[in-house]
Amino acid sequence: MSPKSAGLAKKWGWNNVKVCIEGMPAWKKAGHYTVSTPDYVRTANIVLIDLRAPAAVTAGHIPRAVGIPAGKLAGAEDAFPESLTAPIVFYSDNLEESVKAVKTARGWRYKNVSLLEFPGAINISLDELPAKLDDIPQDKFVVVHCRTGVRGEMAYLLLKEKGFDVKYLKAGCKCKLDGTYLIWEM
Repeated sequence: MSPKSAGLAKKWGWNNVKVCIEGMPAWKKAGHYTVSTPDYVRTANIVLIDLRAPAAVTAGHIPRAVGIPAGKLAGAEDAFPESLTAPIVFYSDNLEESVKAVKTARGWRYKNVSLLEFPGAINISLDELPAKLDDIPQDKFVVVHCRTGVRGEMAYLLLKEKGFDVKYLKAGCKCKLDGTYLIWEM
Protein backbone atom coordinates (compact mmCIF):
# COMPACT_ATOMS: atom_id res chain seq x y z
CA MET A 1 0.00 0.00 0.00
CA SER A 2 1.23 3.51 -0.69
CA PRO A 3 2.28 5.71 2.23
CA LYS A 4 -0.67 8.02 1.68
CA SER A 5 -3.17 5.17 1.76
CA ALA A 6 -1.39 3.64 4.75
CA GLY A 7 -1.78 6.82 6.76
CA LEU A 8 -5.49 6.95 6.14
CA ALA A 9 -5.89 3.24 6.84
CA LYS A 10 -4.16 3.72 10.22
CA LYS A 11 -6.32 6.76 10.93
CA TRP A 12 -9.39 4.58 10.32
CA GLY A 13 -8.23 1.91 12.75
CA TRP A 14 -6.32 -0.64 10.67
CA ASN A 15 -3.26 -1.84 12.57
CA ASN A 16 -1.55 -4.26 10.16
CA VAL A 17 -0.54 -1.67 7.56
CA LYS A 18 2.68 -2.14 5.58
CA VAL A 19 4.49 0.33 3.34
CA CYS A 20 7.57 -0.33 1.25
CA ILE A 21 9.11 2.96 0.18
CA GLU A 22 11.65 1.19 -2.05
CA GLY A 23 8.82 0.07 -4.35
CA MET A 24 7.43 -3.16 -5.67
CA PRO A 25 10.74 -4.98 -6.41
CA ALA A 26 11.87 -4.53 -2.80
CA TRP A 27 8.41 -5.49 -1.54
CA LYS A 28 8.58 -8.80 -3.43
CA LYS A 29 12.20 -9.39 -2.43
CA ALA A 30 11.17 -9.03 1.22
CA GLY A 31 8.82 -11.98 0.66
CA HIS A 32 5.55 -10.07 0.59
CA TYR A 33 2.83 -10.98 -1.88
CA THR A 34 1.09 -8.70 -4.36
CA VAL A 35 -2.59 -8.66 -5.24
CA SER A 36 -3.96 -8.51 -8.77
CA THR A 37 -7.10 -6.57 -9.57
CA PRO A 38 -10.16 -8.26 -11.04
CA ASP A 39 -9.77 -6.08 -14.17
CA TYR A 40 -6.22 -7.37 -14.65
CA VAL A 41 -7.39 -10.96 -14.24
CA ARG A 42 -10.25 -10.39 -16.67
CA THR A 43 -8.24 -8.68 -19.44
CA ALA A 44 -4.55 -9.63 -19.17
CA ASN A 45 -2.80 -12.57 -20.78
CA ILE A 46 -2.08 -14.50 -17.57
CA VAL A 47 -1.86 -17.99 -16.14
CA LEU A 48 -4.76 -18.18 -13.68
CA ILE A 49 -4.70 -20.98 -11.09
CA ASP A 50 -7.71 -21.92 -8.95
CA LEU A 51 -6.36 -23.58 -5.79
CA ARG A 52 -9.71 -24.73 -4.43
CA ALA A 53 -10.87 -28.33 -4.14
CA PRO A 54 -11.92 -29.94 -7.45
CA ALA A 55 -15.61 -29.95 -6.43
CA ALA A 56 -15.51 -26.18 -5.85
CA VAL A 57 -13.78 -25.62 -9.20
CA THR A 58 -16.39 -27.76 -10.96
CA ALA A 59 -19.21 -25.84 -9.27
CA GLY A 60 -17.87 -22.56 -10.68
CA HIS A 61 -14.61 -20.85 -11.43
CA ILE A 62 -13.23 -17.75 -13.12
CA PRO A 63 -13.11 -18.22 -16.92
CA ARG A 64 -9.69 -19.39 -18.17
CA ALA A 65 -8.66 -20.64 -14.70
CA VAL A 66 -6.94 -24.00 -14.35
CA GLY A 67 -7.75 -25.98 -11.24
CA ILE A 68 -4.75 -27.25 -9.28
CA PRO A 69 -5.67 -28.07 -5.66
CA ALA A 70 -3.43 -26.28 -3.16
CA GLY A 71 -2.32 -29.60 -1.69
CA LYS A 72 -1.03 -30.78 -5.09
CA LEU A 73 0.64 -27.54 -6.20
CA ALA A 74 4.16 -28.48 -5.02
CA GLY A 75 4.19 -31.43 -7.43
CA ALA A 76 2.76 -29.49 -10.37
CA GLU A 77 5.79 -27.40 -11.38
CA ASP A 78 6.02 -29.13 -14.75
CA ALA A 79 2.50 -27.90 -15.62
CA PHE A 80 3.65 -24.25 -15.48
CA PRO A 81 5.06 -22.22 -18.40
CA GLU A 82 8.72 -22.41 -19.35
CA SER A 83 9.00 -18.62 -19.27
CA LEU A 84 9.86 -17.50 -15.75
CA THR A 85 8.40 -14.07 -16.56
CA ALA A 86 4.93 -15.42 -17.35
CA PRO A 87 2.35 -13.60 -15.20
CA ILE A 88 0.80 -16.09 -12.79
CA VAL A 89 -2.19 -15.32 -10.55
CA PHE A 90 -3.42 -17.68 -7.83
CA TYR A 91 -6.79 -17.60 -6.12
CA SER A 92 -8.56 -19.60 -3.46
CA ASP A 93 -11.20 -19.28 -0.78
CA ASN A 94 -8.32 -19.50 1.71
CA LEU A 95 -5.86 -16.58 1.76
CA GLU A 96 -3.09 -18.65 3.38
CA GLU A 97 -3.24 -21.16 0.51
CA SER A 98 -2.87 -18.34 -2.01
CA VAL A 99 0.05 -16.79 -0.14
CA LYS A 100 1.77 -20.19 0.10
CA ALA A 101 1.21 -20.74 -3.64
CA VAL A 102 2.85 -17.38 -4.43
CA LYS A 103 5.87 -18.40 -2.35
CA THR A 104 6.01 -21.80 -4.05
CA ALA A 105 6.00 -20.24 -7.54
CA ARG A 106 8.63 -17.70 -6.50
CA GLY A 107 10.69 -20.63 -5.21
CA TRP A 108 10.47 -22.01 -8.75
CA ARG A 109 11.95 -18.60 -9.79
CA TYR A 110 8.82 -17.14 -11.42
CA LYS A 111 9.15 -13.36 -11.36
CA ASN A 112 5.59 -12.14 -11.95
CA VAL A 113 3.42 -13.93 -9.38
CA SER A 114 0.45 -12.49 -7.50
CA LEU A 115 -2.83 -13.49 -5.96
CA LEU A 116 -6.42 -12.48 -6.42
CA GLU A 117 -8.01 -12.10 -3.05
CA PHE A 118 -9.36 -9.24 -1.05
CA PRO A 119 -10.59 -10.64 2.27
CA GLY A 120 -13.85 -8.87 3.06
CA ALA A 121 -13.61 -6.68 -0.03
CA ILE A 122 -16.00 -6.38 -2.91
CA ASN A 123 -14.68 -5.05 -6.21
CA ILE A 124 -17.36 -3.09 -8.04
CA SER A 125 -16.61 -0.70 -10.88
CA LEU A 126 -18.22 2.72 -10.76
CA ASP A 127 -20.35 1.84 -13.79
CA GLU A 128 -21.76 -1.23 -12.00
CA LEU A 129 -22.19 0.42 -8.59
CA PRO A 130 -25.82 1.64 -8.89
CA ALA A 131 -27.00 -1.85 -9.85
CA LYS A 132 -24.96 -3.58 -7.12
CA LEU A 133 -25.85 -1.51 -4.06
CA ASP A 134 -27.57 -4.56 -2.53
CA ASP A 135 -24.21 -6.42 -2.58
CA ILE A 136 -22.67 -3.87 -0.19
CA PRO A 137 -23.33 -4.46 3.52
CA GLN A 138 -25.29 -1.57 5.05
CA ASP A 139 -24.07 -2.42 8.57
CA LYS A 140 -20.33 -2.09 7.85
CA PHE A 141 -17.92 0.78 7.37
CA VAL A 142 -17.14 1.06 3.64
CA VAL A 143 -13.93 2.39 2.09
CA VAL A 144 -13.82 3.14 -1.63
CA HIS A 145 -10.82 4.01 -3.75
CA CYS A 146 -9.54 4.24 -7.28
CA ARG A 147 -6.22 5.03 -8.88
CA THR A 148 -6.77 8.79 -9.25
CA GLY A 149 -9.45 9.56 -6.67
CA VAL A 150 -12.04 10.78 -9.19
CA ARG A 151 -14.09 7.59 -9.45
CA GLY A 152 -13.53 6.94 -5.75
CA GLU A 153 -15.07 10.29 -4.91
CA MET A 154 -18.01 9.65 -7.23
CA ALA A 155 -18.62 6.25 -5.61
CA TYR A 156 -18.31 7.86 -2.19
CA LEU A 157 -20.94 10.48 -3.04
CA LEU A 158 -23.37 7.87 -4.36
CA LEU A 159 -22.94 5.61 -1.34
CA LYS A 160 -23.21 8.56 1.07
CA GLU A 161 -26.44 9.61 -0.63
CA LYS A 162 -27.78 6.07 -0.17
CA GLY A 163 -27.03 6.12 3.58
CA PHE A 164 -23.81 4.08 3.77
CA ASP A 165 -21.12 4.78 6.39
CA VAL A 166 -18.43 5.46 3.79
CA LYS A 167 -15.03 7.13 3.30
CA TYR A 168 -12.74 7.23 0.30
CA LEU A 169 -8.96 7.20 0.14
CA LYS A 170 -7.73 10.54 -1.07
CA ALA A 171 -4.50 11.87 0.31
CA GLY A 172 -1.21 13.52 -0.39
CA CYS A 173 2.10 12.17 0.85
CA LYS A 174 5.73 13.22 1.13
CA CYS A 175 8.32 10.46 1.76
CA LYS A 176 11.78 11.05 3.20
CA LEU A 177 14.88 8.97 2.52
CA ASP A 178 14.93 7.67 6.10
CA GLY A 179 11.59 5.94 5.51
CA THR A 180 9.39 8.36 7.42
CA TYR A 181 6.49 9.96 5.68
CA LEU A 182 3.92 12.70 6.16
CA ILE A 183 0.32 12.18 5.14
CA TRP A 184 -2.24 14.89 4.68
CA GLU A 185 -5.77 14.93 3.37
CA MET A 186 -6.19 16.85 0.15
